[in-house]
Amino acid sequence: MPFPFVQHWFVVGDERGNENPFLLAMHTLFLREHNRLCAGLADEHPDWTDEQLYQHARKLVGALMQAIVYEEWLPTLGMELAPYNGYNPYADPGIMNVFSAAAFRYGHTTINSVLLRMDDSGHPMPQGDILLQDAFFNPEATLEVGGIEPYLIGMSTVVEQDFDCQVIDGLRNFLFGSPGAGGLDLVALNINRGRDRGLPDYNTVRADFGLAPKGSFEEMVSDPLMSASLQMVYQDVNNIDPWVGMLAEDHMPDALFGETAMRIIEQQFLALRNGDRFYYENDPWLSLEEKAWIRSNRLADVIRRNCPITCLHDEVFIARPLAVTGAVAARQALPFSIFPNPSQGRVNLRMERELSEGALIRITDNYGREILRRKIGPNPGNGPVAIELDGSLPAGLYHAFVVAEDAVGRQSFVRVLP
Repeated sequence: MPFPFVQHWFVVGDERGNENPFLLAMHTLFLREHNRLCAGLADEHPDWTDEQLYQHARKLVGALMQAIVYEEWLPTLGMELAPYNGYNPYADPGIMNVFSAAAFRYGHTTINSVLLRMDDSGHPMPQGDILLQDAFFNPEATLEVGGIEPYLIGMSTVVEQDFDCQVIDGLRNFLFGSPGAGGLDLVALNINRGRDRGLPDYNTVRADFGLAPKGSFEEMVSDPLMSASLQMVYQDVNNIDPWVGMLAEDHMPDALFGETAMRIIEQQFLALRNGDRFYYENDPWLSLEEKAWIRSNRLADVIRRNCPITCLHDEVFIARPLAVTGAVAARQALPFSIFPNPSQGRVNLRMERELSEGALIRITDNYGREILRRKIGPNPGNGPVAIELDGSLPAGLYHAFVVAEDAVGRQSFVRVLP
């Protein structure tokens, strides 16, 4: 185990539930919903056995997940599925190899390196946020902030990274441990998984799904730097690994994905829905009233029923300012300047307003990797805060963040070598 100091784990329905706090939060949330439904069913059906209560609550929870996925989550990805017309006995609901080994591994490029932990007023928890690499198989990260709620609030506010060929350092080098001490490279794992599973090349996958193969790297991706990088690695456009090709290809309008990933994911979710005889809209064991109730639910409803959270907006899959009542609804812009810029060994941050409670300063490189984190005390404003840069940092573009209780600011600067 990469964290031998951990002696106790949360018991959930999947052995991977403790892999990270966000995943554990979702497992725990729907466990609470299941138990809540059991209690309501017991009042409504006092003659039912424990097994009947368990199975019907389980069916309702599964139906809620289906409604949330198909009617709330998929549309936020830019995916518009054909309306449901009932069970199709000829549809194959099995999981496609290219879906599980390539297309649906899109989340590995959209995740952030820092997991936000926020209270019900939209403020950072006193314990601060946590790096993803420090949260792997670490249930203490959930216990230390009092439960799953700070993570659910943080998830609802953070903007995910783009679906592209950039993956954070926490997944490139620190997956389940430090480099040389168990740390893995998820990008290498994904590429080799596709090869181990016998996936064809990117262009063959496109042809299999009725899409025209790309004749050149430039036709596949409009970014000249990306197309040149792909050509340097693969030489021939017909050699591209499918997962890499899906990350690199140009996005469709108003969508997270390019057309290859979009086509595969659409077809998979259509097959899962249409080929499921017990999809909730077709399930004979659910009453019309239950189906109407299920259809009306969104993830925010499930969270509010099972967590003491009041600040969520209704569409939790879309990052928006928190709906905090009687408080600052969202952090406002915090103006500050940074000098010298470009800089060699030191940068100075001058605040343009008083910070009575102090602030957190973070510096990241252009790939989102955190290279410095420092707390500062109260600042009267106009007084510069000196930050010494590590002499081993390469030249390039860096980003400084100042996070106060009610505001956040960002400035970029260039480091040049002496």
